[in-house]
Amino acid sequence: MYEDEVVRAIVMSVHIAAGGGALIAGYVALATTKGNRAHRLAGRVFVAAMAATATLAITLSIMEPGEQFRQLIGALVLYLVSTGWSTVRRREPASRVLDVLVLASALALLVPFAVLTVELATGAPPFLRSALPFDASDAVAVYGFTLVLVLAAVGDHRVVWRGPLDGRARLMRHIWRMCVALTLATASAFTNGFARLLPGAYHVPPILHAPKLVPLTCMIYFLVTGSRARARAPRPRD
Repeated sequence: MYEDEVVRAIVMSVHIAAGGGALIAGYVALATTKGNRAHRLAGRVFVAAMAATATLAITLSIMEPGEQFRQLIGALVLYLVSTGWSTVRRREPASRVLDVLVLASALALLVPFAVLTVELATGAPPFLRSALPFDASDAVAVYGFTLVLVLAAVGDHRVVWRGPLDGRARLMRHIWRMCVALTLATASAFTNGFARLLPGAYHVPPILHAPKLVPLTCMIYFLVTGSRARARAPRPRD
């Protein structure tokens, strides 16, 4: 028993450290000019740290009974950062197979989230176990995750059906997936991590929900300004 607690403490410590590194790298990438050296370096660190954070979160949830929901969230984070990162990587001849696997991953994640959405919306008992009962804010989060995966699956299907994206569409796919992943990391840090340091029983003051709006706001700004820039770009002459 004691050894299990020591192992869990070590995994938790590395998880927190990796999460802190992911937050720093993510906001550096968000603040720096897209495509320059600092942005690329921060992006690589963000992806690696987020992958480690999500993997360790899944490990912790396996070590603690009744944490299936956290396993699903960890898998979602891994999906977002891996596909967001691979979007801007140079494509290889075998990437067609990888595109199919990415779509399959999105659909495999979408199914349990969709089932959970229906259960929470209808008041049915959730099929996934969670250490804490699902409340209204959890339900809203699940609805949001489901919507994200619907959009992701549609985008993955487009890549499989029409081929790889290029230009603005490629950049937008990279931006929204990375920003959503950073939003999840920020929300976890403030509403799950920092909130537990507050005196008294575990609670989340409304102010701790504000930080997660930063990457979402930046995402909307980049998507809108990117679309406008594309609309203003001169069309090539025949």
